[in-house]
Amino acid sequence: MWRPTVRRAFGLIEVLVIVLIIGLLAVLLVPPMLSDSRTPQGKRVMSPQARARGVECVSNLRQIRQVIAMRQASEENLPPSLQELKTQGLTDAILACPDSRLPYQYDPVHGLVRCPTEGHQGY
Repeated sequence: MWRPTVRRAFGLIEVLVIVLIIGLLAVLLVPPMLSDSRTPQGKRVMSPQARARGVECVSNLRQIRQVIAMRQASEENLPPSLQELKTQGLTDAILACPDSRLPYQYDPVHGLVRCPTEGHQGY
């Protein structure tokens, strides 16, 4: 007499073991991908979070520079400090680097704004 073969599905224990193995692989592989590291040539590779904070820093500096340029065009003078720009819509969060929380450095003579955080000097 012919009997149909019965297919056995995965049991709960087998599924849990597979999930555990995938979890262990994620724990071992993900942190090196998210941390700062170096290429074989010695170049620094930033994590996605650090890159995002760098982009936010560039955006903050661009906004500050635009406000200074607009103010200089209308009043023909530079603000004596960045704190004075709060009246024109800039907040404390914009006036400091999102990465280090250090306030941006401002030269009132030339109207230049730069970030004091290491790695952000070129922004």
